[in-house]
Amino acid sequence: FCIIMRAPALSRLVEDYARKSCRAFPLEELYRLGRGSSERLHLAQLIHQEIAIRNAQLCKELLLLPFGLAETSGVQKVVQCFSSYVKWLSEFPVPKEQDMASFTVLLKQILQDNADVTRTMSGALLEVRSTMGEAKYEEIRSEVDLIFDRFFIKRIGLRFLIQHHIEAAEAAESALLPGASGIIRSMAVGELLRAAAQEARRAVQEDLGLAPQVEVIGDGAEIPLVHANTFATGSSLCKASFNNSDFTHVPSHIHFICYQLLHNACQATAKRWQGERLQKQRELFLSVATDAKPQSVPMGKATVAGFPFSARSGVAKSPEGLAPVRAIFAHGSDEVSIKVSDEGGGIPRSELPQVWSYSRAPVDTSSESIERLGVGLPLSRLHARYYGGDVVLKSMEGFGTDVYVFLNRLGHSCENLPQGVRLSPAQQDSSITAEARITAEALGDISEAEVAHLTRRLRERRAKAPTQ
Repeated sequence: FCIIMRAPALSRLVEDYARKSCRAFPLEELYRLGRGSSERLHLAQLIHQEIAIRNAQLCKELLLLPFGLAETSGVQKVVQCFSSYVKWLSEFPVPKEQDMASFTVLLKQILQDNADVTRTMSGALLEVRSTMGEAKYEEIRSEVDLIFDRFFIKRIGLRFLIQHHIEAAEAAESALLPGASGIIRSMAVGELLRAAAQEARRAVQEDLGLAPQVEVIGDGAEIPLVHANTFATGSSLCKASFNNSDFTHVPSHIHFICYQLLHNACQATAKRWQGERLQKQRELFLSVATDAKPQSVPMGKATVAGFPFSARSGVAKSPEGLAPVRAIFAHGSDEVSIKVSDEGGGIPRSELPQVWSYSRAPVDTSSESIERLGVGLPLSRLHARYYGGDVVLKSMEGFGTDVYVFLNRLGHSCENLPQGVRLSPAQQDSSITAEARITAEALGDISEAEVAHLTRRLRERRAKAPTQ
């Protein structure tokens, strides 16, 4: 049973801000504004109103959502929060040099308060599913996913501006890293992957009692091992990566992508291993070939105390027979590519269309983690597409899954940006135009939203048509 409330009206202040026009912040401009005290002040003055406008416009859009989403308690809570941000910013004067510290504190408060939005919106989706029923919800699933894509791509852009100012302001108080500007900075992909892998393994270890090893290949830091089930070695894969290895991007966003993909891979691999051991344990119990007491088979948490632990990571070493997860990366002239491969059994072809859905499984609104909400994969793809990149999944059912991440280079200081970045949402304002679609085919003649809408209307028309 779900109570659907009437959507409240917006305040006059929010309505006034929502009618204003957003401005685009090209990456070249953001990079320049994140360096130097006068530039940082100018950035603060620009985003002071811009953040209020974007929050107000999001409030307006949320209250116009179809399918009962606007009336859910989750959406109304988000609208209430975003409306309060507009009020806070309107009451804060246009920042001057002496106001920078206070303005930064305000933006930190907004950023922290905004952190729970993903879980809250997932709760709104669950409300709609519960009210409509699974059969009716399946008819609108694709459109709901596109609504969430639109909302979250705008939220990424909004949080980008806030985080960029905060990082730039804090860097001004300490030593500015060479080539860094706010959250845009040079990074080592291998180090980032290893950090994300350690976090992902620890999370899976806590959840299942075991986690596979993660092999990161691409910078020569890995041990050159030859694996029987691959056609290459770690040493040969990384030779081409040494050239042009400096990579300027947004490390926090790439870390988010890598963590989500590695967590999924480690979890699938561990669960498959546990399933296989459970089957072997059942076979042992059913065996009558010997009077000897069958030995138990390690399953995870019950026997994790017997596994040796790594002193560096605090995560138990993988038990025998648990296949590793491999993260391979390579630097190209235009982009950096990452492949995360696992042997977790793969995904059935019939389920592949749902892997990018925000509602492919019942939503657990009591959970704090994104991976339990089931939105980690679609959000990872949005973060890549925000800069003109992409995330592509290939599955071999019965064996495992390969996920490819393509990230456009941003130059050393966001200069000479490739075409994919120039047409990406990162170069536009917060509206999703034909030139800033969050699709792999950014130059297509029809958007995904239009396809979903036309598909549903055609289905309705066919259902009403008289039987021939």
